[in-house]
Amino acid sequence: RQAPHKARVLCHPPVPPPKPPPLPPPPNNRLSADGTLKGSFTIEAEGQSDSNIRRIFTTGFQSEWAHTMERQLLNVSPKARLKSVDYGRTPKDYQRAPIRITFRYEIPEYALKGNQGEMVFKPFVLNNLYTQVLSYLRIDTSLEKRAYGFKDGCSRLVEMEENLKLPAGYEWQGKEKQDQMDGSGAGFTGYIGQNGNQLQVKTSLRLKKRVYEASDWESFRNAVNTAKGYGEYIVVKK
Repeated sequence: RQAPHKARVLCHPPVPPPKPPPLPPPPNNRLSADGTLKGSFTIEAEGQSDSNIRRIFTTGFQSEWAHTMERQLLNVSPKARLKSVDYGRTPKDYQRAPIRITFRYEIPEYALKGNQGEMVFKPFVLNNLYTQVLSYLRIDTSLEKRAYGFKDGCSRLVEMEENLKLPAGYEWQGKEKQDQMDGSGAGFTGYIGQNGNQLQVKTSLRLKKRVYEASDWESFRNAVNTAKGYGEYIVVKK
């Protein structure tokens, strides 16, 4: 049984790292030989991230809700089709439970086909989804050193996971990769690899503060840059 594309963003004040609950059992996600991607994606959020994602339900008209969800998919590909979306019975009620939204989608030509039978694509879960809650992406991590402290929106735990069923006979052309690091400002754990006909990408980015010291920069920069690397193009070939 394959896991769905899923993401969790937990945004908290500076407190010990959050411990999210287990994710629910998954439906299937698959890439077809013609490059079409079909499946589901679930996002969960708490704290300030919950407020940001839930805003359409608390301030927008109900008639706009589905269109807003569809725009998230169109950020990934202009060819994306939203098949259905489930945001629960009372998405306005922030006191009931953390926000949880599940999309079912289809994206024709998500993977680009090459001249030698290869297909190229980015991991869906790391491809421009809900970037409005990922404020750390707007911090310039090309700088090697910082003389002064810096700020982010909040401390947060960002977990991404994608289990993708590849077309029969296709293999990832990369090498299995694992990363693990930790520091005063941030930590990161990541894995990408193929098992049978499934390609798995799993990342956990731990940003520990809202207000950082200059001495936190090295661990913050390394963790964020390594996390970004997992969103690069993947090549599979038969």
